Amino acid sequence: IAVYSKQYGFTLAMNNHKTKAHTTASIVKVAMLTQLLHQHAQNHDTLSGTERAAAVGAIEHSNNVDATTLYHAIGQGQGLTTLFSNLNLSQSRAYASGWVSTTTASDQLKWLNEIFGNGTYLTAKSKAYIKDLMQHVASDQNWGISAGSRDFALKNGWRLNGNNNTWIVNSIGQIGSGNNSATIAIFSDQNSSLKHGIATVEKLAKFTGVALNLPTSKN
Repeated sequence: IAVYSKQYGFTLAMNNHKTKAHTTASIVKVAMLTQLLHQHAQNHDTLSGTERAAAVGAIEHSNNVDATTLYHAIGQGQGLTTLFSNLNLSQSRAYASGWVSTTTASDQLKWLNEIFGNGTYLTAKSKAYIKDLMQHVASDQNWGISAGSRDFALKNGWRLNGNNNTWIVNSIGQIGSGNNSATIAIFSDQNSSLKHGIATVEKLAKFTGVALNLPTSKN
């Protein structure tokens, strides 16, 4: 888990696997959209209709087909590698094929703060666009860090570990609003079930919300 409190101006990161990066699962879909919007801004143009539809599907519904559309639009693994390099995400790695990558909670805070903070990698319009999508995830996606506050913008990721039948469950985004907010990234692995992983993530998010006195959580 890694948390940056805007109100108090501090970052806290804890990891019981200090040398291990975590599999991103579907949270990387926000990274792909971030890079696509950056590329369009560099080219002084905007998302195509197909790309905009894919962005909604990938972020609000976590649709994998739509995510693959974004992945190819940014130049596949090289696009993610460029994003990680540009934002100095030294503990994040993209692969030559397939959009699932590895990262750490601390690295995730760096680019979450680009979206929800004063970073310059994205235009103000692009930041607002990503935030709006993350604030309007479908009802079946509304779990994870949203346990920390009634105000939230999130993206979740979950994946079955085929080798031992355990679950990866991740959740990233912002909880709270305005100055009374925090960016947060929670990664969990080796969960006995998806339900157990969600409960673990939400326990950490709720504790964070209470500790930072954020607007009352949904739970």
